[in-house]
Amino acid sequence: LIYERIRKLLALAQDNIFRNVPILEAQSMSQTNKRIRGSRETIQELELYFPPECKIETNAAISEVPKGKDGGGRDDEVHWPDYPKPDTPPYPHRLLFVPVDVHAGPNDPGLNLKDEYNSIHDILSATDANNLSRTYSSTWGDVMKEIKRQPLILHFSCHSDREAIMLFRQNVVPETIMVALQAHNEEARRSGAAEVQLVVLNACYSDEHARKLAKVVDFAIGHKGDLIDQFAISFAQTLYGKLFQGQSLLNSWKQAEGCS
Repeated sequence: LIYERIRKLLALAQDNIFRNVPILEAQSMSQTNKRIRGSRETIQELELYFPPECKIETNAAISEVPKGKDGGGRDDEVHWPDYPKPDTPPYPHRLLFVPVDVHAGPNDPGLNLKDEYNSIHDILSATDANNLSRTYSSTWGDVMKEIKRQPLILHFSCHSDREAIMLFRQNVVPETIMVALQAHNEEARRSGAAEVQLVVLNACYSDEHARKLAKVVDFAIGHKGDLIDQFAISFAQTLYGKLFQGQSLLNSWKQAEGCS
């Protein structure tokens, strides 16, 4: 997905160094009157998952990663100036925003999905706001219709539990998403269109869903436990702010996890 400095990320991912790595220690939660994207039990941890084999394009002429001067072969000792810069990505970083709040009601202020969308919109406006689209009623069918816009990033902003993510009038299990995205990406490869390469589940209890989705897309991000709404917004704002500045996905994620 990220062509700028992505080779370092791929080198690390090849050995699964960051597979299933918890980022934040669970904390006790003393206040429960905040908007939370799930039940009110614990504050989230966050994980980023890599599939066993990354599918991002690499330079076929490069067979080995240049190592550091000591020749020790460690990934963190790579001499990156010797490593050629990847070609310009063939597709823009188009993002599909999927907002759903099934718990909103007269006595519940609900999730602040507007602020999350606006923060991402402001970030993309610095490059091209046309690369951001959104669903409105946000059924699973609506998501699949919008996939025709060929997003590279699929961002869900919603409630979730350990069984499924909660869309409008339907709880969608990760297996349903996996089958659909795998079929979409296979057709995209045949036709030369853009694949979905990153799925962000900005919702409670989405870590295991992300683990499963990483089998059919290059990267997936999910949260462990409860996710306070304001932290979810800060996480998205920082992740995409860094990502669309040209930083690698790994670096963007490391900076964003501190905001949640």
